[in-house]
Amino acid sequence: MDLNLGAGLSKDELLKSRMDHVFNVWLQQQRHPYVQSVLVKENIKTWYDFQQFLNNPDEINSVKNRKGRKEDDEEYDGKLSYFWWKRFKHALSYVNELQIEQGTLNDGLVDIRGVCFEDFFWYCYGDPPFQAYSNDRARARREELEAERAAQAAKFEKLEAR
Repeated sequence: MDLNLGAGLSKDELLKSRMDHVFNVWLQQQRHPYVQSVLVKENIKTWYDFQQFLNNPDEINSVKNRKGRKEDDEEYDGKLSYFWWKRFKHALSYVNELQIEQGTLNDGLVDIRGVCFEDFFWYCYGDPPFQAYSNDRARARREELEAERAAQAAKFEKLEAR
């Protein structure tokens, strides 16, 4: 899984590619007309629109009463099915986790185009709790990785010295 920060794209290009990848690869909108109808009817055109839609308390509260809807519903009727609400939330959560793993937002946006459908599927299958993005957690993770790299470099130097 290649998750370069920035990947040579501008922030706008990276956010556009993120949106395209999430909906075309992870959520497979070509196979699921429901996903496309949500985007159109909710006017979701950007990553920010997607985040705002999922953080709308009215939407979250109304989803809790719709667990009986099917995953293969063809048409979005203004009421997001529980299955797709969970998938959308997992997509946002997974991106947040990948970003935390790679670094803070100030370090650059994580490029998720190297994460395939199967990786996302297994992430969803584990049904993890929602992971909000946290600069503090990303910074701590970066420091953890730097300490691990330094320890590995020290071990390597000891081996070379022998």
